[in-house]
Amino acid sequence: METIEIKNKEGKLLFRHTQENNTIKDTINEATRKRTNRVNRFVDFIDDPFDGLIDITEANMNCSSYKRDNLHGANLEGAVLQDLNLKGADLSYANIAYADLRGACLYGADLTGAILEGADLENADLRNANLKSTTFENTCLNKVDFTDANLKSIIFTGASLIGAPFFKTNGCTGLNFRGMLFSNANLTKVDLRNADHSSARFTDANLAYAKLENTNLTYADFSRANLKGANLKGANLKNTTLRDTDLTNANFDRANLTNVDFRDANLRSTSFFLAKLTNVDFTGANI
Repeated sequence: METIEIKNKEGKLLFRHTQENNTIKDTINEATRKRTNRVNRFVDFIDDPFDGLIDITEANMNCSSYKRDNLHGANLEGAVLQDLNLKGADLSYANIAYADLRGACLYGADLTGAILEGADLENADLRNANLKSTTFENTCLNKVDFTDANLKSIIFTGASLIGAPFFKTNGCTGLNFRGMLFSNANLTKVDLRNADHSSARFTDANLAYAKLENTNLTYADFSRANLKGANLKGANLKNTTLRDTDLTNANFDRANLTNVDFRDANLRSTSFFLAKLTNVDFTGANI
C-alpha cells in the first residue's frame, strides 16, 4: 500500500490517503458528499477542508503515483486545483465545472467528455491532452498551450482564449476545428494559423488581431464578429459569412473570398491585395 498526502499552499495537511482498493477519485467524491472528518478506514483527515470547496491548491498529485483510472468520472466541481500536477491523469467524463486550474499541468491527460464549464485554466498546460468532446463553455483558457492536443468535437461557446497558441510554427500540422462552436468566445490575438475551421461558428466572437494566415475557413460564420486587425493572408474563405462584421485593418491579401457575404461589414482600411473576389456581396458595407 502507498500513502499519499495532499497539502495546501501553506503546507497544511488536508488529508492522507492510503491507496489499496479505492482510488483518489473515490476519496474525493466521498469527502465531497459527506463533508466529514472521517470518510473510511483508508483516509485520515487532519481537518475538514471540504467546506464548500475541495481546496488542494498547489498539491502535487502527479498521476504516476496513482492508478490509471484515478479521476475517471470524478466530481471536482468548484475544486481549487491551482498549479496542480495532473500529468497523464485520467479525468475522462469528470465534472470539473467552475474549478480553479490556473497553471495546472495537464500534459497528456485524458479529458474525454469532461465538463469544464466556467472553469479557470489560465496558463494551464494541455499539450498532448485528449480533449475529445470536452465542454469548455464559458471557460477561461487564456494563454493555455494546446500543442498536439486532440481537439475533436470541442465546445468553446463563450470561452476566453486570449493569447492561446493553438498552432506553433514548429513543424506540426494544422489543427482540426471543423464545425466547432466559438460563438461569443474571446479569441483576441489567438494563433490559429494553418488550421481547418471549415463550417465553424464564430458568431459574435472577438477575434481582434487574431492570426489566421493560410487557414481553411470555408462555410464558416463570422456574423457580427470582431476581426479588427486580424491577419487572414492566404486564407480560404469560400462561401464564408462575414455579415455585419468589424474588419477594420484586417488583411485578406491573397485570400480566396469567392462567394463571401460582406453585407453591412466594416471594411475600413482592409487590405485585399491579390485576393480572389469572385461573386462577393458588399451590399451595405462600409468600404
